[in-house]
Amino acid sequence: MDVSIACVTIDRVEPALLDRYRALLPDDERARAQALRHDGARRAFVIGRALVRTALSRRHPAIAPAAWRIELGAWGRPELAAAHGVALSFNLSHTTDAVALAVARGRVGVDLERVTRPAPLDVAAQYFSSAERAALARVPEAERARRFFVTWTLKEAYVKARGTGLQAGLDRFTIELSHPPVVHDDRAGAWQLRAGHWREHALAVAVEAAAPPAIHLVETVPLVDGEAPAIWQPW
Repeated sequence: MDVSIACVTIDRVEPALLDRYRALLPDDERARAQALRHDGARRAFVIGRALVRTALSRRHPAIAPAAWRIELGAWGRPELAAAHGVALSFNLSHTTDAVALAVARGRVGVDLERVTRPAPLDVAAQYFSSAERAALARVPEAERARRFFVTWTLKEAYVKARGTGLQAGLDRFTIELSHPPVVHDDRAGAWQLRAGHWREHALAVAVEAAAPPAIHLVETVPLVDGEAPAIWQPW
């Protein structure tokens, strides 16, 4: 099992490059992007869908990026059309300034959070399990923001991989920040979790797999001229 991770900083994508990304999208996706009210949201949508298409074509070069059909599955989750007959899944995450993509064989989820903003520690009271809240309280105050973001991104990645989002109840399971992280959940399934950082972001991925996955950062679409892809570093 291997997981491909791609990350792009939104404001580093120049207008000409954004046009190239937009050209990869079918008419309905371009229309969805145009209907978004905010320019940042429109750019993130275009970049995200371009990441998906080019990453999939890296794995299946016989299918051109523009030829992939993406449909909305259960809970409104974008997924590959069954007609492709390709056993791959993907997941996207974005902040106000960046987009992240994960592609794998088997269910996968990814979450990205900017860590330079203040950590909303009050969120833990509502969404963390009792064990997670206790672990957060035990660490020195200077370490709490980091621990919050690592835990939060792992929880988000996990529920996104399961495909149920917040409906899963984030306090129903516990993320143990061991090396690697472990999820304690009474629902069936074998899950592998990883947490790391990319630029100024916490980045987490969850994949349904019995064995530890190989995770690598890929440059799936051209970045700004002269910019090298930043490497995802484990925590």
